[in-house]
Amino acid sequence: MVKKISIGVGVVIIFFAVMLLKPSAKESALTNKESQTPSQTPSLGVEGLTDTDQDGLKDWEEVLWKTDPNNPDTDGDGITDYEEAKIAQRKQERVTTRPATEPQKEPATPVQVPIVAPKEDPVPPKIISPLKIYGNNLGVHISTQSNKNQTELDTWNAFFAEPSDTNTQKIKDISLSYKKLAENLETLLSIPDSAANLNKALALSYGNLSFSIDAITETKGTGNSYELYSEAVKKSTNALIDIIRFFQNNNVKFTPQEPGSIFMINI
Repeated sequence: MVKKISIGVGVVIIFFAVMLLKPSAKESALTNKESQTPSQTPSLGVEGLTDTDQDGLKDWEEVLWKTDPNNPDTDGDGITDYEEAKIAQRKQERVTTRPATEPQKEPATPVQVPIVAPKEDPVPPKIISPLKIYGNNLGVHISTQSNKNQTELDTWNAFFAEPSDTNTQKIKDISLSYKKLAENLETLLSIPDSAANLNKALALSYGNLSFSIDAITETKGTGNSYELYSEAVKKSTNALIDIIRFFQNNNVKFTPQEPGSIFMINI
């Protein structure tokens, strides 16, 4: 009975840490007030991977760049929204890496040149913080796992009531989902240097969680397999809390429509 309770508590910790501790209604309303109206914001899809106009930018990224998710070339200049976003991002990277001071240069001799009316360039897309991009990419994977966690407790209860081959396979599927999550986090693109260690720790904690679940199914709950699982749950929860605090300390905010909104939790 003690082992069964420890498993249940472990799953509840994960569920509450990832799924239930979402921003309050008041916080969501305040954040929504500063963002686009719902009628202007496209649907993200179940996993935030929808790309309606197939231009390479996901719909939630179109919201951030203020481009049309139904038009691959919003301003009609022959350059796709995806390419313009990449160009703008590279320009921002050059600006942020430019030395604070530059050596003074001798003034050039004035040269008379014909006056030409300047060409009006389209308004460049809004520059998005690399931490915000990382948070939304990470949020897609964490949100997907949190949806699976809703049925995890029921699966454990069924396994304890009847450790049949069918129920054992369902527990193994839970282990596989955590293993896949760990692999996805390890290969996540655009991880800022400031978040690299935290991201690595989070991926490692989910890998250990998968290993501890496998130990339970392989040993039929004998030995210290349940203690290993309980410790793995604590470490994965703490790693996730560290990520949440990282975004808060760096003043990275997400609107309710963004995948990264799962990290908008008061801790």
